[in-house]
Amino acid sequence: MSPFKSSAGRALGKMLEGFKSSDIGKGFGSGSGGSGIVGMTASGGAVTTYTDGDATYKVHTFTHPNSDAFVVSLLGSGSTTADAVDFLVIGGGGGGGGSSARGAGGAGGYRTSLPEGPGGQSGTTENLIPVTVGTYPITVGTGGANGGGGDQPGSPGTASSFSNLIVSQGGGAGGGGGSGPNNHNGAPGGSGGGSNYGGLAGIGNRDTTGNNSHSPAGNPVPTQGYPGGVASTDSPSYGGGGGGGASAAGTNGNSTTGGNGGSGKASIITGTSVTRGGGGAGGRYVTPGVGGVAGPGGGGAIGTNGTNHTGGGGGGCDASTAGGVGGPGVVIIRYRIS
Repeated sequence: MSPFKSSAGRALGKMLEGFKSSDIGKGFGSGSGGSGIVGMTASGGAVTTYTDGDATYKVHTFTHPNSDAFVVSLLGSGSTTADAVDFLVIGGGGGGGGSSARGAGGAGGYRTSLPEGPGGQSGTTENLIPVTVGTYPITVGTGGANGGGGDQPGSPGTASSFSNLIVSQGGGAGGGGGSGPNNHNGAPGGSGGGSNYGGLAGIGNRDTTGNNSHSPAGNPVPTQGYPGGVASTDSPSYGGGGGGGASAAGTNGNSTTGGNGGSGKASIITGTSVTRGGGGAGGRYVTPGVGGVAGPGGGGAIGTNGTNHTGGGGGGCDASTAGGVGGPGVVIIRYRIS
């Protein structure tokens, strides 16, 4: 893997050199890219390393269906109680509505200790996570199913977790059709699902700007994503609402196009910049929306699936086809080894 050598990355590496074990608990939330304690030994997931300036990092990536555990066997040099690790935890994306159900799925919840995440209500960065010798179970969320060919809403994605320390919710499902009382609504989630015509958009986690009145179950802290968009009510087009993304809301559908999925977020936690957490695109047969700008969500019209290991939302559709399936999430853990 090519090293990430931006000036910002080199500056972060210099900051790490002065971070000692006695500083644990003081530097959390700084986005410094690791505790600065070197030499910790751990296993689990797909393991890679990269070098940034004078620092070398080990990265553990957990993907579905190969989830296992993060196992710390030895703490770093100079540490007596705990080291600290960076994390990126993304839930599975929501599924898009099926048949003529045009609502798109929202992205899975996005949480990270780096400054790249949606952040808390005040926009602050989340703390690094202290770990000791032991086993930390990892769960990677699955993408939500599509609404099938029966004009039904999609299914929500499932949550991803780093033990019980960090939980990112699944993305909200896209709205469907039919006569059910809430079928046309986009569902809430880490990021909210877009609606079908006449329905309300699903809200994102801890986001009050969506149009739906209900919030995600549990409503854990820090913001994880943004609301979906509202479908057009202009006959006969009914462009579906786009699913919310990790950095922006899905846009509303209109008389000519489906709404676009909300943008994803780029992270350098693996040493290279990768964008994840894009919302799905609202469906319209002639002119669908597009997946989350700078984020791999699903397209509309034929209901493209969300991208694997990104938590992307599935696209809505506007034909006798199934909507898009949400993309599975991912859990990534990073720490300095030299």
